[in-house]
Amino acid sequence: MANDYGLKERDVKSGKSKAVDIKLLLQNIDVIPTGMVLAQGIDESGWGTGHFAIQGNALYGEHLPQSGGKYLTTPGGHVKVAAFDSLYQGTAAYIYNLNSSRAYHGLWQLRQQLRVQGKSVTGYELVGALVDYSVRGQAYVDNLRSLIEHHHLDSYDNAKFNSAEGRHLIRFKH
Repeated sequence: MANDYGLKERDVKSGKSKAVDIKLLLQNIDVIPTGMVLAQGIDESGWGTGHFAIQGNALYGEHLPQSGGKYLTTPGGHVKVAAFDSLYQGTAAYIYNLNSSRAYHGLWQLRQQLRVQGKSVTGYELVGALVDYSVRGQAYVDNLRSLIEHHHLDSYDNAKFNSAEGRHLIRFKH
């Protein structure tokens, strides 16, 4: 798992793996609240009506990783956006990106700070760390918070994903 999150280091001289900072690993693999996932998916995909969402199950507009893979391009061909076989795969990639890319270090710190303070880790709180996620800056954060409030998206933060017989089910607990 540490390798998946880029945290396993190799000693330059011996080539052997160094000890992994478990605290840092746990900071990276913590939860992304469902309300935040929903709000970003709504915003980035135009409520699922955008080209990338419809053609590539890409709700979050993630750029194609350097390792390649399936993709779609903008009409002018200037941007490659990762494409997926299912919405589940697209959402899993988005969550992995938020938990593994150092660009979201501020999100990890805020999430950890909320935990230390004994506060709930909500989408409303965490989107505050996404001011640099979009060129829209604070307006992006404000829009996400508005979506979360208006549509009560934080009420889904306790949703659990379960896999049964190749299908992905979501169970909500209130």
